[in-house]
Amino acid sequence: QREKDEVNNGWFIGKPISAIWSNKVIGIWQKDEWAEAERYGQKPGDPKVLNAYTADDNANGTPKFNDNDKMILGQTDPPINWSLRNEFTIYNNWDLAINMYSYMGHKSLVGRYLNNFNSGSMYTNNYNAFVNPYWTVDNPTNKWARLDAVTPAGANAARIYNRNFIRLDHISLGYTLPKKWTEKYDVKSLKITASIRNVATWSASKEWKYFGDPETGGLATRMFNFGFNLTL
Repeated sequence: QREKDEVNNGWFIGKPISAIWSNKVIGIWQKDEWAEAERYGQKPGDPKVLNAYTADDNANGTPKFNDNDKMILGQTDPPINWSLRNEFTIYNNWDLAINMYSYMGHKSLVGRYLNNFNSGSMYTNNYNAFVNPYWTVDNPTNKWARLDAVTPAGANAARIYNRNFIRLDHISLGYTLPKKWTEKYDVKSLKITASIRNVATWSASKEWKYFGDPETGGLATRMFNFGFNLTL
């Protein structure tokens, strides 16, 4: 007998433990789709969610969203991880180290494209808000919803985004002063170092730049360090 899926926890037989099970957003309602959007209780500029299972729709033709409409859209844990580290010694005195790594094959559900920031009256009270695109009649797009977009009843309108990235994580450079310079002052060795962390990040999703760092989903600061190692 086949084991049952653990739907409440989002665990499915034969799928990754981090599988993403949700409704699928297929675009944004456009101005010539007003009548169809109205059937969903929406209007142009709102997210268009796939009504995958229509057998249980309301008798009047109004779409009904429930677990039957959800599907596996990807997974949150990256199935592919790789890293590369190189260390070089140049002319016996210079040391260069470079480290980079990548996570690939994972995705995330994000609802920020819905532009619901006005829930705290950020727009109406002229507060500083996030700079991001949004749908208008004169500037239509299938990637961003209108301000204060409305989702269809019973559906999750968070959108799936690719989280693949490559990060140039660390570059360090060191210079060891020649012994003929340091021995004059009874110093065995003196090494001066400089390094940069989080040098650069390349992401497969251009839209993700509005959602923060592709790895953390928030901020990822760049750090500069300078130092020296003295041996007497």
